[in-house]
Amino acid sequence: MGMIKFLIVDDEIEVVSFLNNFLKRKGIKVFTAINGKDALDVFTQEKPEFVLLDINIPGEDGFSILKTIKDLSVQTKVIMITARDDKVSVAKAKRMGAEDYIIKPMELEDLDRIISKHLT
Repeated sequence: MGMIKFLIVDDEIEVVSFLNNFLKRKGIKVFTAINGKDALDVFTQEKPEFVLLDINIPGEDGFSILKTIKDLSVQTKVIMITARDDKVSVAKAKRMGAEDYIIKPMELEDLDRIISKHLT
């Protein structure tokens, strides 16, 4: 297996750069997108194993992107990013096939734990 690829989809630049720096330090190849259309373009080109996907992004929301990704590639692991501890969104994302979720503002320890859990 080559280098693991992650796609980060979030419209907040500081979140993208935080995640990008964190993942690159782990030796992971990172792609980024700030909206749903870009996310799907990058996804189909690069076929990342993991997607970190914000629920609230411009254009199509995270749920519709999640559905499209899972339709294209059921083995891709999608970890949702949500700004609030929203039990309804989390439950919906899990029902739709998301592996996990991260609550903003992100703590490095949480991020590390969640990502490491899925890398093994």
